[in-house]
Amino acid sequence: MNAPSAIAVPATLARALRDAAVDGRSALGFHVADANAWLVRDDGQGGWQTEAVALSPQRIAERHFRADLPRPVELEHAIDHVEDELTRLATWASGRHTLVSDDPGVAELMATLPMGQSLDRETVETLFQRLASGALGQPQALVGLPTGRRAAALLLVLRELMHHFDLHQAIHAG
Repeated sequence: MNAPSAIAVPATLARALRDAAVDGRSALGFHVADANAWLVRDDGQGGWQTEAVALSPQRIAERHFRADLPRPVELEHAIDHVEDELTRLATWASGRHTLVSDDPGVAELMATLPMGQSLDRETVETLFQRLASGALGQPQALVGLPTGRRAAALLLVLRELMHHFDLHQAIHAG
């Protein structure tokens, strides 16, 4: 990973992060640009702190998934990779409520949901379980899910971010 730690936070993401603050708990940003990714948090002084992370869906897909539908062992290896990275960031990202991402794949995931349903932690877990069921040979579980290695990697990253950092929902900054 050669991404710089400090980046200029895109205006749409910054606006969405401010809007997503709940009961004094700020949101955690997940910014993806090309094959790089960053976590973003407010610095308590009206600005932003960023941390380069090895969580780019594109890079995870390239590194761990051989086909559009990952095999179970590939999912496990990717989960191990993401968990290792999240362990490093546990204190940096704690105390947040909502995950805000400008990755278009988040909007694509949200479009698969029934009208009015949010991308809360339980929903993300359900979507991931459908992916895992598909990987285990149940193709009917994949109906309606975004397809491709990158989409699978993004869903895995969202699941792990939400689980490890106790985030209640994910939204798209768009």
